[in-house]
Amino acid sequence: MIRPQLGAALGALVCASTALAQTPCGDFVQTPVPFVSSWYGAALEDVTTLPDGTAWATGYYQVDDPSLPVETFTLAVRWDGQAWTQVPTPSPSPYPGGTKAYLHAVGAVAADDVWAAGERHGDAGGVSTGAWIMVQHWDGSSWQLVPVPPPTGGAGINYSGTRVFDIAAIAHDDVWFGGAWAEPNAQAAVTWRPLAMHWDGSSLSVHATPAILENSDGFHIVLMSALASDDIWAVCNRNVAGGYAQNLVVLHWNGSTWDLVPVPNTGGLRVMYTVEAIAADDVWVFGEDQFPAGPQDVFALHWDGSGWTELTNAPRARGAFALNAGSIYTGAGYNIGKGASFFDGSAWSPLNDFPGQTVHVFEGEGGVGCSGWLVGREIPGAKLKPFAARLEPQGGPLQHGSGRPVKAPGKLKF
Repeated sequence: MIRPQLGAALGALVCASTALAQTPCGDFVQTPVPFVSSWYGAALEDVTTLPDGTAWATGYYQVDDPSLPVETFTLAVRWDGQAWTQVPTPSPSPYPGGTKAYLHAVGAVAADDVWAAGERHGDAGGVSTGAWIMVQHWDGSSWQLVPVPPPTGGAGINYSGTRVFDIAAIAHDDVWFGGAWAEPNAQAAVTWRPLAMHWDGSSLSVHATPAILENSDGFHIVLMSALASDDIWAVCNRNVAGGYAQNLVVLHWNGSTWDLVPVPNTGGLRVMYTVEAIAADDVWVFGEDQFPAGPQDVFALHWDGSGWTELTNAPRARGAFALNAGSIYTGAGYNIGKGASFFDGSAWSPLNDFPGQTVHVFEGEGGVGCSGWLVGREIPGAKLKPFAARLEPQGGPLQHGSGRPVKAPGKLKF
């Protein structure tokens, strides 16, 4: 039996703004991302890295034609170890000039086995412009659309709104897609569930998840983190603007079912942005409270295998990746200039500042060993442009924000 609890066991883990951030992988350095001058805007929403140091990032770009509405196309860029290159991806369109497709997530099993997913608008007949699940696969030479399961009872405008927001790629025959799923119920209405869709090596299938309601609103999976094929964590937000809910919803896959993991109710409205599972007894969840925000407007929850502990003064984190139990990198969202934080096992410390007045919004983070990335978007001028920053291990650990090396910690096992 899992018994949730709010305790003070980790209460001492507070942000030490004057402490040195002992970062075994160095600091983040911005890298140029392709941007075509004719684009109206573009953004990256997720990133995945491979053991060889290559990476994929996905998102969207927009084109503004005076004779048509603004069209949105899928975007995928590949890091070859030296630079980012755009790689063509399918962008389904329900009718001429009606292209609206996004790649919200990307996950890699191998260099020739990469998955991307998100949403495309418009149904089979071109009648509805609602959102529908879209999945694409990279086989080493090109991106191809993959058939997805239709909602039970057939497709129609009442069932639009299904999307994929994250991917957990475990093996060639074991890939999970998390997001929003809709299906008809006995009242001829729609029941919203967290989407848990699985690739078994030959086809995609939708697995049952709890139907969770709050004020008649359903929930959707925002992010997932997999430890093994029978140990996957997912965080869910409410299907409303901002995603805020009174009850935090965390799901866990045990190899046969997706189950609710009880989370303490703090009495306020909260939203979760990311989850990072390091071990069965070491899982982190990051989020924030609804505005008006005070000093405690962000939070972190830690799972120790039997219950939850809340940490105050956590960094604002839209995503995170861990090297091990004592080394967690997080990327902030909706911050001007500041981008990353580092947890060394006892305190959170801010890392580098990205100079200038650019507004950086980090949508996704990913890393394998010291091959880490922050990706998102920036507004350097009138146009929204894709943003990427690479974790640079050269020079050893850095003092946060200074760019100066400090004494290296003991050797860490990755």
